[in-house]
Amino acid sequence: AVGGFVLSRSQGCHARRVLGSNYKWMTAEERQVARSLITHGQGHIFKAWPQPGINDAAKRRLLAAAARHLSGAAEGLEEERLSVLVPPRANQQPKELHMHNDLRIDKFYWLRDDARKAPAVLEYLKAENQYTAAAMADTVKLQDELYKEMRGRIKEEDTSVAARYQGYYYYTRAEEGQQYAVHCRRAVPARAGPPSEADEPSPDAPEEVLLDENKRKQQGKHKFYMVGCCETSPDQKLLAWTEDTKGGEKYTLHIRDLSNGKELIDPIPMTSGDVVWANDNATLFYIVKDHLDRPYKVLRHTIGSPTSYDAVVYEEKDEAFYVSIGRSHSEQLILIQIGSAVTSETCYISANDPTARPNVILPRINDVEYSVSHHPGKLSSGGIDSSSKDATGWFIITHRDPQHPNSELRVAPLDAPEQHTVREPLLVCCKIPFQQVAFHAHICKQQQQWWWQAVPEHAAGCMQTE
Repeated sequence: AVGGFVLSRSQGCHARRVLGSNYKWMTAEERQVARSLITHGQGHIFKAWPQPGINDAAKRRLLAAAARHLSGAAEGLEEERLSVLVPPRANQQPKELHMHNDLRIDKFYWLRDDARKAPAVLEYLKAENQYTAAAMADTVKLQDELYKEMRGRIKEEDTSVAARYQGYYYYTRAEEGQQYAVHCRRAVPARAGPPSEADEPSPDAPEEVLLDENKRKQQGKHKFYMVGCCETSPDQKLLAWTEDTKGGEKYTLHIRDLSNGKELIDPIPMTSGDVVWANDNATLFYIVKDHLDRPYKVLRHTIGSPTSYDAVVYEEKDEAFYVSIGRSHSEQLILIQIGSAVTSETCYISANDPTARPNVILPRINDVEYSVSHHPGKLSSGGIDSSSKDATGWFIITHRDPQHPNSELRVAPLDAPEQHTVREPLLVCCKIPFQQVAFHAHICKQQQQWWWQAVPEHAAGCMQTE
Protein backbone atom coordinates (compact mmCIF):
# COMPACT_ATOMS: atom_id res chain seq x y z
CA ALA A 1 0.00 0.00 0.00
CA VAL A 2 2.81 2.34 0.84
CA GLY A 3 4.47 1.56 -2.48
CA GLY A 4 1.21 2.23 -4.32
CA PHE A 5 0.80 5.55 -2.48
CA VAL A 6 4.34 6.66 -3.42
CA LEU A 7 3.80 5.69 -7.05
CA SER A 8 0.45 7.51 -7.20
CA ARG A 9 1.93 10.61 -5.60
CA SER A 10 4.87 10.53 -8.03
CA GLN A 11 2.47 10.26 -10.96
CA GLY A 12 0.47 13.17 -9.61
CA CYS A 13 3.54 15.39 -9.28
CA HIS A 14 4.63 14.55 -12.82
CA ALA A 15 1.12 15.29 -14.12
CA ARG A 16 1.18 18.70 -12.40
CA ARG A 17 4.49 19.55 -14.12
CA VAL A 18 3.16 18.54 -17.54
CA LEU A 19 -0.24 20.22 -17.19
CA GLY A 20 0.89 23.31 -15.33
CA SER A 21 -1.94 25.63 -14.27
CA ASN A 22 -4.46 23.55 -16.22
CA TYR A 23 -4.21 20.85 -13.54
CA LYS A 24 -6.17 22.96 -11.04
CA TRP A 25 -9.52 23.13 -12.84
CA MET A 26 -9.67 19.44 -13.73
CA THR A 27 -12.00 17.04 -11.96
CA ALA A 28 -10.55 14.01 -10.17
CA GLU A 29 -11.63 11.79 -13.08
CA GLU A 30 -9.97 14.09 -15.65
CA ARG A 31 -6.75 14.16 -13.64
CA GLN A 32 -6.76 10.37 -13.53
CA VAL A 33 -7.15 10.23 -17.31
CA ALA A 34 -4.26 12.69 -17.71
CA ARG A 35 -2.04 10.68 -15.36
CA SER A 36 -2.81 7.46 -17.24
CA LEU A 37 -1.97 9.05 -20.59
CA ILE A 38 1.32 10.47 -19.30
CA THR A 39 2.27 7.16 -17.68
CA HIS A 40 1.68 5.34 -20.98
CA GLY A 41 3.91 7.69 -22.97
CA GLN A 42 1.13 9.92 -24.34
CA GLY A 43 2.23 13.13 -22.66
CA HIS A 44 2.51 14.83 -26.06
CA ILE A 45 -1.26 15.20 -25.98
CA PHE A 46 -0.86 18.02 -23.46
CA LYS A 47 2.05 19.74 -25.22
CA ALA A 48 1.55 23.48 -25.81
CA TRP A 49 -1.81 23.64 -24.03
CA PRO A 50 -2.93 27.27 -23.68
CA GLN A 51 -3.55 28.84 -20.28
CA PRO A 52 -6.81 28.22 -18.35
CA GLY A 53 -9.69 30.13 -19.85
CA ILE A 54 -8.53 29.45 -23.46
CA ASN A 55 -10.16 26.53 -25.29
CA ASP A 56 -11.27 24.93 -21.99
CA ALA A 57 -14.25 23.28 -23.67
CA ALA A 58 -11.96 21.75 -26.30
CA LYS A 59 -9.67 20.50 -23.52
CA ARG A 60 -12.56 18.73 -21.82
CA ARG A 61 -13.63 17.14 -25.11
CA LEU A 62 -10.06 15.92 -25.55
CA LEU A 63 -10.04 14.38 -22.05
CA ALA A 64 -13.34 12.66 -22.79
CA ALA A 65 -11.95 11.29 -26.04
CA ALA A 66 -8.82 10.17 -24.15
CA ALA A 67 -10.98 8.31 -21.63
CA ARG A 68 -12.64 6.48 -24.53
CA HIS A 69 -9.19 5.77 -25.94
CA LEU A 70 -8.10 4.19 -22.67
CA SER A 71 -11.18 2.02 -22.70
CA GLY A 72 -10.40 0.82 -26.23
CA ALA A 73 -12.32 3.33 -28.36
CA ALA A 74 -9.68 5.66 -29.85
CA GLU A 75 -11.86 7.36 -32.46
CA GLY A 76 -11.56 11.14 -32.52
CA LEU A 77 -8.67 11.47 -30.04
CA GLU A 78 -6.21 13.12 -32.42
CA GLU A 79 -8.81 15.53 -33.80
CA GLU A 80 -9.73 16.61 -30.28
CA ARG A 81 -6.04 17.03 -29.36
CA LEU A 82 -5.43 19.37 -32.30
CA SER A 83 -8.54 21.40 -31.52
CA VAL A 84 -7.02 22.42 -28.16
CA LEU A 85 -3.93 23.99 -29.74
CA VAL A 86 -4.00 27.69 -30.56
CA PRO A 87 -2.10 28.55 -33.75
CA PRO A 88 -0.24 31.87 -33.76
CA ARG A 89 -1.78 34.69 -35.79
CA ALA A 90 0.29 37.34 -37.50
CA ASN A 91 -0.87 40.87 -36.82
CA GLN A 92 -1.98 42.93 -39.78
CA GLN A 93 -0.04 46.16 -40.24
CA PRO A 94 -1.10 47.64 -43.61
CA LYS A 95 1.70 49.26 -45.61
CA GLU A 96 1.28 51.20 -48.84
CA LEU A 97 3.63 50.18 -51.66
CA HIS A 98 3.87 52.38 -54.73
CA MET A 99 5.33 50.86 -57.89
CA HIS A 100 4.65 51.17 -61.63
CA ASN A 101 2.02 53.84 -60.98
CA ASP A 102 0.11 51.36 -58.85
CA LEU A 103 -0.78 51.31 -55.16
CA ARG A 104 -0.67 47.98 -53.36
CA ILE A 105 -1.57 47.39 -49.70
CA ASP A 106 0.49 44.68 -48.00
CA LYS A 107 -0.96 43.82 -44.59
CA PHE A 108 1.96 41.57 -43.65
CA TYR A 109 4.91 43.55 -45.00
CA TRP A 110 6.31 43.79 -41.47
CA LEU A 111 7.20 40.09 -41.71
CA ARG A 112 9.85 40.91 -44.31
CA ASP A 113 13.13 41.01 -42.43
CA ASP A 114 16.09 40.72 -44.80
CA ALA A 115 18.54 41.20 -41.93
CA ARG A 116 16.79 38.46 -39.90
CA LYS A 117 17.16 40.50 -36.72
CA ALA A 118 13.73 42.07 -36.07
CA PRO A 119 12.57 40.85 -32.60
CA ALA A 120 8.87 40.80 -33.57
CA VAL A 121 9.52 38.66 -36.65
CA LEU A 122 11.80 36.26 -34.77
CA GLU A 123 9.25 35.91 -31.96
CA TYR A 124 6.48 35.13 -34.44
CA LEU A 125 8.61 32.53 -36.22
CA LYS A 126 9.44 30.98 -32.85
CA ALA A 127 5.70 30.70 -32.08
CA GLU A 128 5.08 29.09 -35.48
CA ASN A 129 7.81 26.53 -34.82
CA GLN A 130 6.43 25.76 -31.37
CA TYR A 131 2.94 25.24 -32.77
CA THR A 132 4.29 22.96 -35.50
CA ALA A 133 6.18 20.90 -32.95
CA ALA A 134 3.05 20.58 -30.81
CA ALA A 135 0.85 19.62 -33.75
CA MET A 136 3.35 16.98 -34.88
CA ALA A 137 4.09 15.71 -31.37
CA ASP A 138 2.34 12.40 -31.95
CA THR A 139 4.71 11.62 -34.85
CA VAL A 140 8.05 12.25 -33.08
CA LYS A 141 8.86 8.56 -32.82
CA LEU A 142 7.87 7.96 -36.44
CA GLN A 143 9.97 10.93 -37.58
CA ASP A 144 13.00 9.46 -35.84
CA GLU A 145 12.38 6.04 -37.41
CA LEU A 146 12.01 7.53 -40.89
CA TYR A 147 15.16 9.62 -40.49
CA LYS A 148 17.20 6.60 -39.42
CA GLU A 149 15.78 4.50 -42.27
CA MET A 150 16.51 7.14 -44.92
CA ARG A 151 19.98 7.79 -43.57
CA GLY A 152 20.62 4.06 -43.53
CA ARG A 153 19.96 3.96 -47.29
CA ILE A 154 22.48 6.70 -48.02
CA LYS A 155 26.06 5.82 -48.82
CA GLU A 156 27.70 8.42 -46.61
CA GLU A 157 31.25 7.71 -47.71
CA ASP A 158 31.35 8.28 -51.45
CA THR A 159 33.46 9.79 -54.23
CA SER A 160 32.32 11.47 -57.43
CA VAL A 161 33.52 10.43 -60.87
CA ALA A 162 36.85 12.16 -61.48
CA ALA A 163 37.16 14.68 -64.32
CA ARG A 164 40.53 14.85 -66.09
CA TYR A 165 41.59 18.42 -66.80
CA GLN A 166 44.91 20.20 -67.33
CA GLY A 167 47.09 17.48 -65.82
CA TYR A 168 44.85 16.57 -62.88
CA TYR A 169 41.92 14.39 -61.95
CA TYR A 170 39.39 16.57 -60.10
CA TYR A 171 36.73 15.04 -57.87
CA THR A 172 34.77 15.54 -54.65
CA ARG A 173 34.24 13.07 -51.89
CA ALA A 174 32.00 12.75 -48.85
CA GLU A 175 33.15 11.33 -45.54
CA GLU A 176 31.00 9.27 -43.19
CA GLY A 177 29.41 11.40 -40.50
CA GLN A 178 30.17 14.65 -42.34
CA GLN A 179 27.63 16.84 -44.13
CA TYR A 180 29.80 18.71 -46.61
CA ALA A 181 32.01 17.94 -49.60
CA VAL A 182 35.78 17.69 -49.76
CA HIS A 183 37.21 19.02 -53.05
CA CYS A 184 40.30 17.10 -54.16
CA ARG A 185 42.60 16.35 -57.07
CA ARG A 186 45.34 13.89 -58.04
CA ALA A 187 48.01 14.49 -60.65
CA VAL A 188 47.77 12.58 -63.93
CA PRO A 189 50.82 10.27 -64.22
CA ALA A 190 53.47 11.46 -66.67
CA ARG A 191 53.17 8.25 -68.73
CA ALA A 192 49.39 8.42 -68.96
CA GLY A 193 47.91 8.16 -72.43
CA PRO A 194 45.29 10.47 -73.95
CA PRO A 195 41.96 10.93 -72.11
CA SER A 196 39.51 8.04 -72.41
CA GLU A 197 36.27 6.78 -70.91
CA ALA A 198 38.28 4.44 -68.68
CA ASP A 199 40.24 7.29 -67.09
CA GLU A 200 40.49 7.20 -63.32
CA PRO A 201 42.96 8.52 -60.76
CA SER A 202 45.80 6.25 -59.73
CA PRO A 203 45.50 5.24 -56.06
CA ASP A 204 49.29 5.63 -55.85
CA ALA A 205 49.12 9.33 -56.72
CA PRO A 206 48.95 11.50 -53.59
CA GLU A 207 45.65 13.25 -52.97
CA GLU A 208 45.65 17.03 -52.74
CA VAL A 209 42.75 18.53 -50.78
CA LEU A 210 41.78 21.84 -52.35
CA LEU A 211 38.89 22.75 -50.05
CA ASP A 212 37.39 20.86 -47.11
CA GLU A 213 33.96 22.38 -46.52
CA ASN A 214 33.60 20.56 -43.20
CA LYS A 215 36.77 22.15 -41.80
CA ARG A 216 35.79 25.59 -43.09
CA LYS A 217 32.46 25.36 -41.27
CA GLN A 218 34.06 24.04 -38.09
CA GLN A 219 36.91 26.57 -38.03
CA GLY A 220 34.53 29.47 -38.57
CA LYS A 221 32.00 28.06 -36.07
CA HIS A 222 29.28 28.72 -38.61
CA LYS A 223 25.72 27.50 -38.05
CA PHE A 224 25.19 27.52 -41.83
CA TYR A 225 27.67 26.84 -44.62
CA MET A 226 27.36 26.51 -48.39
CA VAL A 227 29.89 26.80 -51.22
CA GLY A 228 28.79 28.67 -54.33
CA CYS A 229 31.68 27.78 -56.65
CA CYS A 230 35.17 26.30 -56.48
CA GLU A 231 37.34 27.25 -59.48
CA THR A 232 41.06 26.75 -60.14
CA SER A 233 43.01 29.26 -62.22
CA PRO A 234 43.90 28.27 -65.81
CA ASP A 235 47.42 27.27 -64.71
CA GLN A 236 45.88 25.22 -61.84
CA LYS A 237 47.96 27.02 -59.21
CA LEU A 238 45.31 29.17 -57.52
CA LEU A 239 41.88 28.39 -56.13
CA ALA A 240 38.95 30.81 -56.00
CA TRP A 241 35.85 29.85 -54.07
CA THR A 242 32.77 31.54 -52.67
CA GLU A 243 30.97 30.64 -49.46
CA ASP A 244 27.73 31.63 -47.75
CA THR A 245 27.85 31.44 -43.95
CA LYS A 246 24.49 33.09 -43.20
CA GLY A 247 21.98 31.38 -45.49
CA GLY A 248 21.04 34.54 -47.38
CA GLU A 249 22.74 33.50 -50.66
CA LYS A 250 25.26 36.31 -50.31
CA TYR A 251 28.64 34.75 -50.92
CA THR A 252 32.11 35.84 -49.83
CA LEU A 253 34.93 35.40 -52.34
CA HIS A 254 38.30 33.93 -51.31
CA ILE A 255 41.47 33.16 -53.31
CA ARG A 256 44.16 30.77 -52.11
CA ASP A 257 47.64 29.88 -53.38
CA LEU A 258 47.55 26.08 -53.62
CA SER A 259 51.31 25.76 -53.21
CA ASN A 260 51.34 27.12 -49.66
CA GLY A 261 47.68 27.53 -48.61
CA LYS A 262 48.02 31.29 -48.22
CA GLU A 263 44.99 33.46 -48.97
CA LEU A 264 45.91 36.15 -51.48
CA ILE A 265 43.14 38.74 -51.07
CA ASP A 266 40.95 40.22 -48.40
CA PRO A 267 37.60 38.38 -48.58
CA ILE A 268 35.10 40.08 -50.90
CA PRO A 269 31.55 39.91 -49.45
CA MET A 270 28.08 40.27 -50.98
CA THR A 271 28.80 38.43 -54.24
CA SER A 272 26.38 36.24 -56.21
CA GLY A 273 28.69 33.23 -55.92
CA ASP A 274 29.86 33.16 -59.57
CA VAL A 275 33.56 33.58 -60.37
CA VAL A 276 35.40 33.37 -63.72
CA TRP A 277 39.16 33.47 -64.28
CA ALA A 278 40.90 35.27 -67.16
CA ASN A 279 43.73 33.47 -68.92
CA ASP A 280 46.46 35.58 -67.28
CA ASN A 281 45.92 33.67 -63.98
CA ALA A 282 45.84 36.99 -62.13
CA THR A 283 42.47 38.48 -63.09
CA LEU A 284 39.04 37.22 -62.20
CA PHE A 285 35.49 38.46 -62.60
CA TYR A 286 32.72 38.35 -60.00
CA ILE A 287 29.21 39.73 -59.47
CA VAL A 288 27.77 41.72 -56.57
CA LYS A 289 24.14 42.07 -55.52
CA ASP A 290 21.98 45.14 -54.97
CA HIS A 291 19.51 45.97 -52.18
CA LEU A 292 16.92 43.68 -53.82
CA ASP A 293 19.34 40.76 -53.67
CA ARG A 294 19.63 40.96 -57.48
CA PRO A 295 22.94 40.08 -59.17
CA TYR A 296 23.49 43.24 -61.18
CA LYS A 297 27.13 44.35 -61.40
CA VAL A 298 30.23 42.58 -62.79
CA LEU A 299 33.58 43.62 -61.31
CA ARG A 300 37.15 42.75 -62.23
CA HIS A 301 39.78 42.04 -59.61
CA THR A 302 43.52 41.77 -60.15
CA ILE A 303 45.46 39.78 -57.56
CA GLY A 304 47.86 42.01 -55.70
CA SER A 305 45.73 45.13 -55.90
CA PRO A 306 43.28 46.36 -53.22
CA THR A 307 39.67 45.35 -53.74
CA SER A 308 38.78 49.06 -53.65
CA TYR A 309 40.47 49.29 -57.06
CA ASP A 310 38.21 46.64 -58.61
CA ALA A 311 36.81 48.00 -61.87
CA VAL A 312 33.14 47.86 -62.85
CA VAL A 313 32.94 45.85 -66.08
CA TYR A 314 29.16 45.82 -66.51
CA GLU A 315 26.21 47.19 -64.54
CA GLU A 316 22.55 46.34 -65.21
CA LYS A 317 20.26 49.14 -64.03
CA ASP A 318 16.96 47.60 -65.13
CA GLU A 319 15.64 45.78 -62.04
CA ALA A 320 13.81 43.25 -64.24
CA PHE A 321 17.13 41.77 -65.40
CA TYR A 322 19.60 39.53 -63.59
CA VAL A 323 23.27 39.10 -64.47
CA SER A 324 25.44 35.97 -64.52
CA ILE A 325 28.91 35.18 -65.86
CA GLY A 326 30.59 32.15 -67.39
CA ARG A 327 33.50 30.95 -69.45
CA SER A 328 33.09 29.55 -72.96
CA HIS A 329 34.04 25.92 -73.60
CA SER A 330 36.70 27.19 -75.95
CA GLU A 331 38.22 28.93 -72.89
CA GLN A 332 38.77 32.03 -75.01
CA LEU A 333 35.82 34.17 -73.94
CA ILE A 334 34.29 35.51 -70.73
CA LEU A 335 30.50 35.57 -71.23
CA ILE A 336 28.22 38.00 -69.39
CA GLN A 337 24.60 36.85 -69.55
CA ILE A 338 21.75 39.25 -68.81
CA GLY A 339 18.19 37.96 -68.64
CA SER A 340 14.62 38.58 -67.52
CA ALA A 341 11.58 36.33 -67.79
CA VAL A 342 11.35 36.44 -71.61
CA THR A 343 14.29 38.57 -72.77
CA SER A 344 18.04 38.00 -72.79
CA GLU A 345 21.29 39.54 -73.93
CA THR A 346 24.91 38.32 -73.90
CA CYS A 347 28.19 40.22 -73.90
CA TYR A 348 31.70 38.83 -74.21
CA ILE A 349 35.27 39.74 -73.33
CA SER A 350 38.39 37.98 -74.60
CA ALA A 351 39.82 35.84 -71.80
CA ASN A 352 43.26 36.87 -73.09
CA ASP A 353 42.43 40.60 -72.79
CA PRO A 354 40.52 40.93 -69.48
CA THR A 355 40.66 44.75 -69.40
CA ALA A 356 38.83 45.08 -72.73
CA ARG A 357 35.31 46.49 -72.86
CA PRO A 358 32.42 44.00 -73.17
CA ASN A 359 31.01 43.46 -76.66
CA VAL A 360 27.29 42.84 -77.16
CA ILE A 361 26.64 39.79 -79.34
CA LEU A 362 23.03 40.65 -80.25
CA PRO A 363 21.28 43.76 -78.89
CA ARG A 364 18.45 43.31 -76.41
CA ILE A 365 14.96 43.05 -77.93
CA ASN A 366 11.86 42.51 -75.82
CA ASP A 367 10.54 38.91 -75.91
CA VAL A 368 13.66 37.63 -77.68
CA GLU A 369 15.92 35.11 -75.96
CA TYR A 370 19.16 33.62 -77.18
CA SER A 371 22.05 31.56 -75.86
CA VAL A 372 25.51 31.31 -77.37
CA SER A 373 28.47 28.96 -77.59
CA HIS A 374 31.86 29.77 -79.09
CA HIS A 375 34.18 27.84 -81.41
CA PRO A 376 37.62 29.22 -82.30
CA GLY A 377 37.87 27.62 -85.77
CA LYS A 378 36.78 28.93 -89.13
CA LEU A 379 33.25 28.49 -90.47
CA SER A 380 32.75 27.78 -94.15
CA SER A 381 29.98 26.50 -96.36
CA GLY A 382 31.48 23.04 -96.02
CA GLY A 383 31.32 23.06 -92.23
CA ILE A 384 33.77 23.72 -89.40
CA ASP A 385 37.51 23.81 -89.86
CA SER A 386 38.57 22.88 -86.35
CA SER A 387 42.25 22.74 -87.33
CA SER A 388 42.19 26.49 -87.91
CA LYS A 389 42.40 28.58 -84.78
CA ASP A 390 41.86 32.06 -86.17
CA ALA A 391 41.80 35.09 -83.92
CA THR A 392 38.05 35.39 -83.86
CA GLY A 393 36.08 32.19 -84.38
CA TRP A 394 32.30 32.01 -84.56
CA PHE A 395 29.17 31.73 -82.45
CA ILE A 396 26.43 29.16 -82.53
CA ILE A 397 23.22 30.86 -81.40
CA THR A 398 19.96 29.34 -80.23
CA HIS A 399 17.42 32.07 -80.98
CA ARG A 400 13.79 32.30 -79.80
CA ASP A 401 11.26 35.02 -80.56
CA PRO A 402 7.45 35.16 -81.00
CA GLN A 403 7.78 34.06 -84.64
CA HIS A 404 10.10 31.18 -83.68
CA PRO A 405 8.71 29.83 -80.37
CA ASN A 406 10.62 26.54 -80.73
CA SER A 407 13.89 28.37 -81.51
CA GLU A 408 16.19 28.39 -84.51
CA LEU A 409 19.83 27.41 -84.75
CA ARG A 410 21.95 30.23 -86.16
CA VAL A 411 25.67 30.85 -86.67
CA ALA A 412 27.60 34.11 -86.82
CA PRO A 413 31.23 35.29 -87.01
CA LEU A 414 32.55 36.58 -83.72
CA ASP A 415 33.65 39.90 -85.18
CA ALA A 416 30.23 40.51 -86.79
CA PRO A 417 27.57 38.59 -84.85
CA GLU A 418 24.77 40.69 -86.38
CA GLN A 419 25.48 38.82 -89.63
CA HIS A 420 23.99 35.62 -88.31
CA THR A 421 22.55 33.04 -90.67
CA VAL A 422 20.13 30.17 -90.05
CA ARG A 423 21.72 26.72 -89.96
CA GLU A 424 18.70 24.82 -88.66
CA PRO A 425 15.34 26.51 -89.20
CA LEU A 426 12.28 26.45 -86.98
CA LEU A 427 10.43 23.12 -86.80
CA VAL A 428 6.84 23.25 -85.60
CA CYS A 429 7.04 19.78 -84.04
CA CYS A 430 10.45 20.18 -82.39
CA LYS A 431 11.86 22.51 -79.76
CA ILE A 432 15.57 23.34 -79.66
CA PRO A 433 16.23 24.39 -76.04
CA PHE A 434 20.01 24.85 -76.35
CA GLN A 435 22.93 24.00 -78.59
CA GLN A 436 26.48 23.41 -77.52
CA VAL A 437 29.69 23.28 -79.53
CA ALA A 438 31.58 20.24 -78.33
CA PHE A 439 35.06 18.88 -78.93
CA HIS A 440 36.26 18.04 -82.44
CA ALA A 441 33.89 20.68 -83.86
CA HIS A 442 30.78 18.59 -83.36
CA ILE A 443 27.47 20.17 -82.40
CA CYS A 444 25.54 18.43 -79.63
CA LYS A 445 21.87 18.94 -80.29
CA GLN A 446 18.98 18.36 -77.95
CA GLN A 447 15.46 18.66 -79.26
CA GLN A 448 12.05 17.96 -77.84
CA GLN A 449 9.47 16.44 -80.14
CA TRP A 450 5.72 16.63 -79.71
CA TRP A 451 3.01 14.64 -81.37
CA TRP A 452 -0.72 14.11 -81.02
CA GLN A 453 -2.05 10.72 -80.13
CA ALA A 454 -5.66 9.56 -80.18
CA VAL A 455 -7.01 8.48 -76.81
CA PRO A 456 -10.34 6.97 -75.77
CA GLU A 457 -13.51 9.03 -76.19
CA HIS A 458 -11.93 10.91 -79.10
CA ALA A 459 -9.84 13.11 -76.82
CA ALA A 460 -6.41 14.37 -77.83
CA GLY A 461 -3.32 14.03 -75.69
CA CYS A 462 0.09 15.62 -76.03
CA MET A 463 3.21 13.57 -75.41
CA GLN A 464 6.84 14.59 -75.31
CA THR A 465 10.15 12.89 -75.92
CA GLU A 466 13.70 14.11 -75.70
